[in-house]
Amino acid sequence: MVRQETQRHTPRARVPGFHVARARTGAPRLSYGQRNGLSRSDTGSKRIAAGVCGILLGCLGVHKFVLGYTKEGLILLLITVLTCGIASPATALIGLIEGILYLVKSDTEFEEIYVKNKKGWF
Repeated sequence: MVRQETQRHTPRARVPGFHVARARTGAPRLSYGQRNGLSRSDTGSKRIAAGVCGILLGCLGVHKFVLGYTKEGLILLLITVLTCGIASPATALIGLIEGILYLVKSDTEFEEIYVKNKKGWF
């Protein structure tokens, strides 16, 4: 007689983003979502996207929108549009400097400065 062992597993526990928390009864309770804000890979990809957008599209403020800084992004965009591009070299220079700053920082520094402290400019 072959004895089958019963395996206790929760099928959703292996899905990324699901966390298994034990209730007081000992039964697993599943919850979905991230626990502590952005993960390292999310911060790194956001840092790279914002840096590249700052270098290439800095005069339009795209890098600010990528980081969630809507007010700062609108300021750069409106300065460029309302001056019919006359001020675009200045806003492009701001975007270039900020893009380089984003790319030279480590993920930890970037998360501390721009994600947690919400530093809007430089």
